[in-house]
Amino acid sequence: MSNSMIFGPAAGRLASWPLSRMAMVAVLAILLAGCSVGGVSSDSSLDATPVPTLQPTPTPVARLGAVIWTTALDETGGPTENLASIRRDAAAIYAVVPVESVTAGETLTAQWSIDGTPIDAIGSTVTIDEASESGWGSFALTWEGETLWPVGTLGIAISASSGVTATGEVQIEST
Repeated sequence: MSNSMIFGPAAGRLASWPLSRMAMVAVLAILLAGCSVGGVSSDSSLDATPVPTLQPTPTPVARLGAVIWTTALDETGGPTENLASIRRDAAAIYAVVPVESVTAGETLTAQWSIDGTPIDAIGSTVTIDEASESGWGSFALTWEGETLWPVGTLGIAISASSGVTATGEVQIEST
């Protein structure tokens, strides 16, 4: 028989339990009571400090200005003049675009046309060697021989690898 005394209505039922079993019930009751201590309700959320999501550094997107037509370039690669029409006997025709925020490796691709018909044989691509805040992108057509440029509308569509485009047209006129 044990030295413990139990009083109250449960005394008859618990009196037959060994002390070790009652100790285990008491420990479990304390543990369960400890789980609900602290005033936390079951539907409350934990206050956690949000971790900021790392965002990749945006790559600048090249900007292309309006196409400028000229027959010569200056020392910066820019146009020497802005022509509304070009004579049939010009030795060279340049389509020049101001370019801003280009990164090294960016490509500019030109597709030429005459009177709206693409001239697939003379498409060209230029690759930017160094990143630059501003500069010029130019594409040239040269004509050699006795014949002259055909009269009509010369067009160009320039697209950058970053997705921006510029288009322009110029009239080739009789001399």
